[in-house]
Amino acid sequence: MHILRSALFGAICSKVVSMKSFIKQFRFSYWLFKSFLSKHVRVIVGVFVGVFLFIFLTSSFGDFFSAFFSFNKYRVGILSYANQGNLPIEVLNKISLPLVGYDKKGNLTYQLATNITSTQKGKGQEYLVTLKHGFLWQDGSILNAQTVDLKSVAFPRVITKIKSPDIIAFTLEKPLVSFPSLLTTPLVKQNFVGAGGQYKIASIRYKYGELQQVIITPLVKNMPVLAYKLYNTQEDMVLGYKLGEIDEFSTYDPAIPPIFLNWRNSHVQTVPDVKKVVTLFMNTKKDPLDNRVIRQAVAQGIRYNKFDAYGPRAYTPILPFSWAYNPNVKVYNTDLIVAKGLVDKNNAKGKILTLYTSYELHHIAEQIQSSLKEIGLRVTIRYANFIPTSKEEYDMFLIILEPSIDPDQYIFWHQTQQQTNYSKFTNLKVDKLLEDGRIKKTQKARKDIYFKFQDILAEEVPALFLYYPNLYIITRK
Repeated sequence: MHILRSALFGAICSKVVSMKSFIKQFRFSYWLFKSFLSKHVRVIVGVFVGVFLFIFLTSSFGDFFSAFFSFNKYRVGILSYANQGNLPIEVLNKISLPLVGYDKKGNLTYQLATNITSTQKGKGQEYLVTLKHGFLWQDGSILNAQTVDLKSVAFPRVITKIKSPDIIAFTLEKPLVSFPSLLTTPLVKQNFVGAGGQYKIASIRYKYGELQQVIITPLVKNMPVLAYKLYNTQEDMVLGYKLGEIDEFSTYDPAIPPIFLNWRNSHVQTVPDVKKVVTLFMNTKKDPLDNRVIRQAVAQGIRYNKFDAYGPRAYTPILPFSWAYNPNVKVYNTDLIVAKGLVDKNNAKGKILTLYTSYELHHIAEQIQSSLKEIGLRVTIRYANFIPTSKEEYDMFLIILEPSIDPDQYIFWHQTQQQTNYSKFTNLKVDKLLEDGRIKKTQKARKDIYFKFQDILAEEVPALFLYYPNLYIITRK
């Protein structure tokens, strides 16, 4: 027992000696470091300050600092699937200008270009686009034909070349009067450097190869830093707003605004988007909609008043502010008795119609389903985020159509356009009108053509143009 106590006492003494040694060594290190710091404090502080100022005064870091620590910052939510791998058009419009644009009446206006001329080149056509003087890229280089990334203005079956320091030449295989409408995308070069915009890119963040966030900083005083956050689904975006991740988002879904009407810190703005048309395409190659009379029955069997809350009614695919818009086309109003009679007379009662659409338009699809049931047609709805092809046996296709501001409607209605002629519409008169509309040079001649085109379309009813969708903008006060 005595031996055990002695051993325990010896171990404790050893630990005490070891601890005293550690404390002595720590004190020595501390006084040594303190002595070094007191002798060289000015040099150390000077180095840190110099490095910080160097980094801060670097433009890229300045943008970074401004973007992430600005008190005047506004966060906007956007759906990622709408951008197809590119920067959102909302961002592009902020950081740069296009070569050309359109005014409120659909007339061409010059932006970064100062003039466009066209000449016949054999069977084809050459467009010469002259750039404006005095514009600089955001990196300080001069904007001219030699500094434009020709890939950004490349189009299928079009040869793009630099004609001179100020002129870009586009050579087309066939004449195409509406070609300038393809030059309305904002110009950017490598690393998304723009020209003429009020903002520039500060930060782009990707995750697993997918764009997650874009932050842009203003080039004009008193404007906020804008942070665009991308979401995969509308549900995620709405949740992001609720969680305070964003200050604003937009939607075409009328079911979303009521959620925020009673929020004291939120405001809902409703704006009809007259550049888009909610359109019901009908497959003119498949029974029973291959029969024009049945298509007219569908046109008279839909309760259009059910769509009043979603946006103003549309009548043609030509945008309502365009100089080519025909306000006197044949109008189909709801007449269930006539519609039911046409369905019965043509032995279409009980026919099943498959309607493809995205879930964003589920409320419209369900209204169409309910209306057509009253006239004897059964509708099966299939939700999909893709455009049905010939492999899918669809009867109707409901989408938000975004036609060009130029009235050229060739891709939607000419029988050669198999991928985008969603109605599979074939009409020789329409084909000829669409072909002529692409080569006539005067606005008057083209206006006459597109007025006739709209009249035929209204009579043949390959599609129904339901309304211009309301865009709902939800913002935090």
